[in-house]
Amino acid sequence: MPGYIYVASIPDTRDNLFYVGYTDRNVQSHLNDLYTQARGGVPGPFELELAYLVDDPKGVEQKAHQEFSDYRLPKTGWLDGVELTQIEAFLKPFGKCVNGQN
Repeated sequence: MPGYIYVASIPDTRDNLFYVGYTDRNVQSHLNDLYTQARGGVPGPFELELAYLVDDPKGVEQKAHQEFSDYRLPKTGWLDGVELTQIEAFLKPFGKCVNGQN
């Protein structure tokens, strides 16, 4: 089932700290819901960095977590220390970049 793989950050936190996730609905609405559900567990709202429309969003998310496992914080979707351009280059072959405009 088609959906979105996205990369988000939290402004005013560490550089090169990104969250990679997936959803089958509007990405910005999904990020807003995640922030609301965090109930203060994150220092601010998520900022959408990249979004790609892909055929298998869950599968692509799993591949991204495997590809960047050296950067992945344990048991989370957060990647620490990776460049956004590296993530973008990895995701490009999987689908169409929608630049958060979905």
